[in-house]
Amino acid sequence: MDGIENATVTGVDELAALYAQPLERVLKKEIDHVDTMGRAFIAASPFLVLATGSSKGLDCSPKGDKPGFVQVADDGRTLLIPDRRGNNRIDSIKNLVEDPRVSRHWETSPPPAHPVPIPPPTTPTWSAACRTSSTDRRDRAPRRVSA
Repeated sequence: MDGIENATVTGVDELAALYAQPLERVLKKEIDHVDTMGRAFIAASPFLVLATGSSKGLDCSPKGDKPGFVQVADDGRTLLIPDRRGNNRIDSIKNLVEDPRVSRHWETSPPPAHPVPIPPPTTPTWSAACRTSSTDRRDRAPRRVSA
């Protein structure tokens, strides 16, 4: 990154020229499903931040409950995130209706020793069928589950 102090970057190619190539193992961490390590990480996490966007801007919504509140479907490509009772602003859900792109950030304590690959999501859907399997700390079912 020599010379970055005085660099004005106007393109992706210029930015890439300022950095070394990523290692092959870093590139291989991108997978199309949640693997065993990812499942264990998600199951241990009591907190996630769900980032969504729309033409009106971006939103990061905290989601939390007992570890395991987010479930990974058998296919390894679907995450079941309960829609808990909250402030009823439904910012994330409104954004997902307009733009299905989403990002997630999980927290665990202690943090994992290595980065855990979680694949990019696909189109979100809402399922009432999964409600009973994701009760909250008070055994209340969510209104729906985002997948």
